[in-house]
Amino acid sequence: MYHILKEVYSKKKFISVFLEEDLDTFYVGYIRGISQNHIVFNAISTRGYNDGYYLLKVDDIVKISFEGQYEIKIYKLMENVGKSTDNSFEFKFSEDLFNDFFTYVSQNSFVVSLSLCDSDTFNITGKVQCIDSEVIELNQLDEYGNNDGTTIVRLDSITKAVVNSGNEINISFLEDLKGK
Repeated sequence: MYHILKEVYSKKKFISVFLEEDLDTFYVGYIRGISQNHIVFNAISTRGYNDGYYLLKVDDIVKISFEGQYEIKIYKLMENVGKSTDNSFEFKFSEDLFNDFFTYVSQNSFVVSLSLCDSDTFNITGKVQCIDSEVIELNQLDEYGNNDGTTIVRLDSITKAVVNSGNEINISFLEDLKGK
């Protein structure tokens, strides 16, 4: 699948990505970065708006679709309703896309949500405090933007991650309001 995804990335195709965990749920948008093991995927909502940047494992992707009616519909909505894609998540990546992603998230104080151990939900939301070769430390935030302690997670347990989706933007906004 890696070689197909790399070709799709190089051609900047607008695609649907289906993951192993649930073939009824999928993401529509663009691949923004790729390495042998991971992609950064810019998801677009059903209304045509930016819906976050997902770090996904290449091995978890079981199907992609492009140029179908659904992809064309979302693309048209994005071009005409959403008007612009969010360029706030621009970073240079290397073959170590996983660490590049989390380093960038940490340096820019983005709120990130993590899915652990092949869960189909995001289990932890917070801000990255530090990352090393084995673990990532997060200042965990609840849905109201309140500090909910420190969480340390093994890197190899992270199935996927997302920044700048509606949930993370809301939590970040609520956290920022607390300082006012």
